[in-house]
Amino acid sequence: MKKGIFFFFFLFLLVTLKPATAQINLPPSQSLGIGTSYAHYNGSINFVEGYLVASDSTHINHKLGFTAETWFLPSVASQSGTLISKSTGTQNEFSLDFESRFDQTSKKYSIQYQFSAADLSLGCAMRTVTYQQQMSQNQFVQWNHVAGVIDGRGNMYLFINGKKATTPLTILGMPCVANNDITIGGRKLNDTTVDNYIKGFMDDLRISSTARYSTDFAPPTGPFIPDANTQILYHFDNIVTDTSGNNHTGIQYGTVFFVLVQVSSITPTPSATLRASPTPSSATRPTPTPGRGGWSLSPFR
Repeated sequence: MKKGIFFFFFLFLLVTLKPATAQINLPPSQSLGIGTSYAHYNGSINFVEGYLVASDSTHINHKLGFTAETWFLPSVASQSGTLISKSTGTQNEFSLDFESRFDQTSKKYSIQYQFSAADLSLGCAMRTVTYQQQMSQNQFVQWNHVAGVIDGRGNMYLFINGKKATTPLTILGMPCVANNDITIGGRKLNDTTVDNYIKGFMDDLRISSTARYSTDFAPPTGPFIPDANTQILYHFDNIVTDTSGNNHTGIQYGTVFFVLVQVSSITPTPSATLRASPTPSSATRPTPTPGRGGWSLSPFR
């Protein structure tokens, strides 16, 4: 009888003491050191060893403007990767990339974001604007709003959490047009090879045919709402459906999970439509080493 009472008391403690949000559990070699909540809006997508492809004809409109933006939370301290890209091994148009690292000596984290666009006058080589910051661990394991912007005069901007990058202004002339798909969470080099894929969480990705930001702004506090300038919009709430009205439904490859907010808890849910091929190749995966100096910006050209 006493054993039965003890058993039910133990179950009661398990239920009542259960944390309200799920945590990222990483191997010791990759762990960020503290539990990291990945709750964001109604749900998020977790890139583990995979990426998304959005078959679409979206291009930079250098007369009206352009914005590519998303929320991102890294799950590995030292990595480099591509958040959004319409570039391949042979065609460039635009790319939003990042690299992060942990310095064993200073115990500081560094992250660099880069927004690039191909300029016809440079033979379709990339013009870029960058943002670099050193921070503590608590600052590093936060959701970041990242936005690359081109206004109607060709001025290129990069905003992190609403703050404009302080790098010199970059001017884009005539943009190049890449006749390839948009890749999310990696860079698709060709039909069979992908590199620069990320490890982390993403939410609310939007591409717009207008320059949405020109000065510092308060980051959005809710999901994006589609308007006339919205070309692609993914909320990643357990599905990769384009809510812009333009029907650019994403195709998933490799290991990608959805993270759903359900009342007071978060449940990781395996994607139901994973594709087996093409898959990210370990031979092309970036492998930055923690604690070593210098940036190794493999996604950037």
